[in-house]
Amino acid sequence: MDSILTNLKISMRLIDPYLDLQTYKKVVKKYGGEYSLFETLRLGGIGSPKVDYISGLDAFDQIHELQELERSVCNFELLKSGLIIRLNKRQHLAVGIVHLDEIESILLESWPVQFNGRELREGRLVVNFKDQMTLTFSVSIHVFAGVGEYFSKKAFLPFFRLG
Repeated sequence: MDSILTNLKISMRLIDPYLDLQTYKKVVKKYGGEYSLFETLRLGGIGSPKVDYISGLDAFDQIHELQELERSVCNFELLKSGLIIRLNKRQHLAVGIVHLDEIESILLESWPVQFNGRELREGRLVVNFKDQMTLTFSVSIHVFAGVGEYFSKKAFLPFFRLG
């Protein structure tokens, strides 16, 4: 089992993005397991809108730097006591997993942007971990409200704030 998890620092671990389903479920179980369909519906979903990766994790940085003109898209999946962070850049994949209690803070910073005569918000998502690691993402105007709504879920309330 340890060979399929790669220690990054203390809190975040990399998962092989191509794990077979049975092994994946064993790994996820260490982080509280997945929500059932009913629980997922009651929570209003467990997956976040896509955000653009900026920096913070060597394994993600290596993929992010591959092709400069392509986007490095990330999304989050809430587990019962953990969080999965997936990165995809032109089918180059990386997956990190962390226990929720290893998160120090989640900050969604914003600034106004004029779009089609309306003022909307775009911003930056900063996830700080107790081991001093920080992940930074860009949040476009198209998903800003959804990202705010996602991180306003009960599981994130101890860490999340708008800035």
